[in-house]
Amino acid sequence: MEGQEWRGEWQQPRQNDGVSASQCPRSSSGFILSQSLVERLGRDHEQPGLPTLHHPIRDNSTCERSAYSPLQALSESTCRDHGAQPAPPPQPTLPRVQSSSQNVTLHPAVSRCTATLELAALWRSFHELGTEMIVTKAGRRMFPALQARLGGLLPNAQYLLLVDFVPLDDKRYRYAFHSSSWVVAGKADPISPPRFHLHPDSPAPGSHWMRQLVSFDKLKLTNNQLDDNGHIILNSMHRYQPRLHVVYLPGEGQAATPGTVPYRTFVFPETGFTAVTAYQNHRITQLKIASNPFAKGFRDCDPDD
Repeated sequence: MEGQEWRGEWQQPRQNDGVSASQCPRSSSGFILSQSLVERLGRDHEQPGLPTLHHPIRDNSTCERSAYSPLQALSESTCRDHGAQPAPPPQPTLPRVQSSSQNVTLHPAVSRCTATLELAALWRSFHELGTEMIVTKAGRRMFPALQARLGGLLPNAQYLLLVDFVPLDDKRYRYAFHSSSWVVAGKADPISPPRFHLHPDSPAPGSHWMRQLVSFDKLKLTNNQLDDNGHIILNSMHRYQPRLHVVYLPGEGQAATPGTVPYRTFVFPETGFTAVTAYQNHRITQLKIASNPFAKGFRDCDPDD
């Protein structure tokens, strides 16, 4: 695809089939995430069954990936180049890298891209307990916020950064207080059309993304199925996995390399969580209060309050 056509997909305001098109707030020209790229990132591909994901949440259950998720577009590799030999399971601090198929070739602008999760130790502390994230009708910010440090980008090339959330399985859960564990409560509820959260600095050169911490602290989660504020819509009592997408945006008049994928997706397994309307595990509540700088008022309260 010619670079001009690829760039045009991001400049033409479009909204189709109820799929949210996140608007970049730093531009007054209506810079819109188009349906075309949503389909590129979210298109299902014919491929062998994806591996199972292990969830160390007390019951040590294993939740299988299924065709339930409409965003299982990008097949998984474990932080290795596409087409390379299988690598050992990644360390907790390393993200999984996803691509659109098993035999794709990454565009040179993203082939060396790396992403390191910020506050990885804190994320692991929550993950060991079974991370929970609050969803509300009005929208609630995540804590910890999803933050990463990027490397390997071309300093003068333009990139867009997006985040989306995919179901970890096709199940609904409930918290069993007598055993302090999550148990399967049935099949998952129908999911809403997929939404992407576009980082407000997008698009920006690689030098911009690499010289500072990339934070998605403005991202909000909601359980309002009719939300029109651009928040990420999730179902309560379901498990989700955030994904970070680094998308190369060719300049005007530049042609994209034929046969290559101009984006790279990173998944940090320790950032998976269960969406809830109120914290179920009291240890999660305690850890959030202890580690959230904005929760000082709760720490100063009497323990019985």
